[in-house]
This record gives sequence, C-alpha cells and structure tokens, in this order.
Amino acid sequence: MKKLICMLLALMLVLSLCACGGEEKTGATGEGDKAAQTAGQLRVGYGKADVTPQSPVPMGGYGRSSARISQGFLSYLYVTCIAVTDADDNTLLLFGMDLCSPGEAYINYAADVASATGVPLDNIVMSASHTHSAPDYGAGEVAGVGESLQELKRGLLKAAETAMEDRAPADISIAQVETQGMNFVRHYLMNDGTYSGANFGSAASGYKQHVKEADPILQLVKFTREGGKDIILTNFQTHPHQTGGSDKFELSADVVGEYRMNMEKDLDVNVIYFSGAGGNINSSSRIAEKNATKDFRAWGKKMAEYAQSAQYTPVSGGKVQATKYHFEGKINHEWDAQASVCRELRTKWDQGLITSQQLIEEAAALGIKLNSPYHAGAIASRAALPKTQSFEIWAYSFGDIGFVAAPYEMFDTSGQFIKENSPFAMTVIATLSNRANGYFPSNETYAYGGYEVDTTKYAQGTAEELADQFISMLSSMYETK
Repeated sequence: MKKLICMLLALMLVLSLCACGGEEKTGATGEGDKAAQTAGQLRVGYGKADVTPQSPVPMGGYGRSSARISQGFLSYLYVTCIAVTDADDNTLLLFGMDLCSPGEAYINYAADVASATGVPLDNIVMSASHTHSAPDYGAGEVAGVGESLQELKRGLLKAAETAMEDRAPADISIAQVETQGMNFVRHYLMNDGTYSGANFGSAASGYKQHVKEADPILQLVKFTREGGKDIILTNFQTHPHQTGGSDKFELSADVVGEYRMNMEKDLDVNVIYFSGAGGNINSSSRIAEKNATKDFRAWGKKMAEYAQSAQYTPVSGGKVQATKYHFEGKINHEWDAQASVCRELRTKWDQGLITSQQLIEEAAALGIKLNSPYHAGAIASRAALPKTQSFEIWAYSFGDIGFVAAPYEMFDTSGQFIKENSPFAMTVIATLSNRANGYFPSNETYAYGGYEVDTTKYAQGTAEELADQFISMLSSMYETK
C-alpha cells in the first residue's frame, strides 16, 4: 500500500511539472492566442478608422480638383485593414481604403506603419477602392488638404495597430458567386459595325451591344476566428464611382461603402473590399438609374445580397509569403511628333482658357485627332519619357489564397487570365495598390482606342506581359506554400 501511495505521489509531481512547463512556454511567446493555433493555421485581425475630412477639400476623380471643393458627405470614408500572421510570425498588412488612388502624397505613410507595427514594408499593401468622390490628396497646398492628410495618417496607423492587436486563430473558407447585371464593359460595338471606346457610355448613342461581357464573379474569403467577429474579404471588378461627376460635391465611399455597410449591418461581420480588374468595367446601375444617390445605394444593397447567398468551402492556411518584381515597361512614343502642340493645348485647358470641346476643335484644325484634354496631356508627357520605365509589382499568398497587388488599373481580360491560370484555390486581385500607374489596356482595345488607350503611357502588349509575370510569381509561391 505504501508503495502504491509513493507511485501516485510521483505521478502527481510529474503532471505538475509538465503543466508548469507548458505555462512557461506560452508566456515566452508573448502571445497567448498563438498557443491555441493548430499547424498551418493563421492568426487574423481587423482594424478600421474613420478618415472623413472635417473641412472642405478638393475632390479627385473628375477634371480639375480645384473646381470640385467638397460640400459635406453622403457617407463616411474609412480605411480598413487586416493583419494575417502565420505560425512563424510572418505578417501581411492589407489595407482597403475609400480613396480614388494611392497617391504619392500619402503612400509613404506605409513606412510609418512598418515602423509602428514591425511588419516589413514589402508586406504592406495600400489599395484604393477608386471612389471618385474622395479627397484629392495630391492637390498641393490647398486649404484642408494638409489637415486631412494628417488625419489619414493617424487613421492608417490606428487601423494597422488595431488589426495587429485583434489577431486571433482563424479558419479560412472561400466562395464565388456569379452576379447578374452588376457590371458591364464600357466599350461598345456600334450599329454601323464600328467600335467605340467611349468612357462610361456617354458617347454610346446608337450602340448595338457591349464589346464583351464583364467578369461577373464575386470572390469572398471568410476568416472564422476564435473569440472574434468573422472577417469577409471581398473582391469584385468594377469602377466604383457612381456618385462622382464634375457637378457632384459630396464625399462618398460610394458603392464599396454601401456594400460594406449592408454586410456589417446584416451579418455582424467585419468587411474589407478590394477592387479587382475593373479598368474597363463600370457598375451597371450607372445606366439603369438617373438618380446617382439612389443608384449606388441600390447597387451596394444588391451586392450584399449576393454575398450573403454565398456557400463557402474550407481551404487550408499555411505560410505567409511575399514577392515583388521590378517590371520594365515599354513607353508608347507613337505620337511624339504631336507632343508640343498637345502640351500647349493642355496648358491652355489647365488654365481655364479653353473648354474641352475647344481643345478638340483646335487640335483638329491642325490635323491632330484628340479625344479629350487627358489625351493631349498623355501625349505630351509620354514624349518626355525614356524608352522604358520601371515600376514594382507585388504578389502574396497565405495558405491556399493568392493575392495580386497591381499598381495600376487592370482590364478584366488580364484579371480573368490571372485567375484562370493561378494555381491557388482563389486569387484575389487588388488594383491601384501601392502606386497608381494609370491604365494598362488589353491588346485588342488598342485597335479601337478610347479613354484608357488614349491616356496610358505604355505600349501595346504591356498588360499581357504583366499578367504573365504575375502568374510566374504566384506559381513560385505555390510550390512553397
């Protein structure tokens, strides 16, 4: 009996020592929730900050921003952020911002975020939703801009720090929903058999049909977290600027904000949105309704209804990976001979000395076919550039999810190519990320022109080269995921 009691006491001592050892190991990590992670599981957190300017600011998106000074707002502007961390403490910070584009005036704030969070700069994505009813932070020393920029910086830091603190073990699932009537390709086949590259359909009287159908697929990534709200990452291809226009002066997060609001209200989830390959795509409601305010609200509600019908499939977590590539793009110098005239006309337009129509007419009298002041400006600026110009592109992955960060407005042709040829279970395309290099039209659109072809700096075929490079980057990461 005495021997049995000794054996029991010895067993209790061993169990006690094991328990203490476990507590010490958890404390050494400094992150209690990490101990609860299963192999390959990610920790994911969410942050959000209101960055709506408190005073009037110049608005970007249409024409001269000095002619559009905000007069209140239709909806608040936010920056949202998710932090995705793997078992080895590698972290991605992905920002979705209610802004027109990632401008040079604030893109360097990513370095401040890196310093505050310890996340490497190359692991930070700052992606704009492309609402055309947002502040123009590149407007220079204009009243209200400096103050609003500082508020934006504080918002980015707050969203990032909140997301890092909010991280919790998460399971991942994905869904694809086929929408109907939510977007359209804004180029047209005309009744007379010609093509029109008309922007937004404004010059499409007499059109027979759209050149092709838009990519209708809504992509969703759901993070189901231990002890925290679900997070739904949303990816859709359209040009979200329903409330924009040169005669609209109210700030708005537009269709993205309305979608996010409906999702948060109906499902009690956190939402981050990334605009996909919508460089040549608009929201169909723009031509379905006359009332722009009603328009974008109806669109946001309908998109939320599609998202709420999603059936999710679990996918695995895994390593967080990041890669970037220095791309060398060939500049289009086809119009260099007309550059000096175009520069003069654009300067006169910038100074308000001529209207857009007068610019087009003066150019025509000189034998130059211009479609807009932006066309003139693009020709003038391209002539001053070298034969090639380099910029960086980024790709990321976490588990079975690939993520493309494109610093330009990608056409849906390239977007569909990337999604179809990526080896990942789902590939998210976030355009206007980290920089804004304008449009990269697909090969076939150069034949009939249009706003995007008129204004791009780059030569035909560049979009396809970029798409191929993204596939190469994604494929390399897939092999080591």
